[in-house]
Amino acid sequence: MESCLQYFKDKGFVIVVSNNMSSDGSFDYLKGLEKEDLVDKLFR
Repeated sequence: MESCLQYFKDKGFVIVVSNNMSSDGSFDYLKGLEKEDLVDKLFR
């Protein structure tokens, strides 16, 4: 995810990630990216 964010930064792309409610911590990971201002909008 981080490499995608770095590559597409300032290129006008939207990256959509779908979470299947797994228990692997992916939503928490995305929340961390949101806190670092690397994710603009995060919905659950």
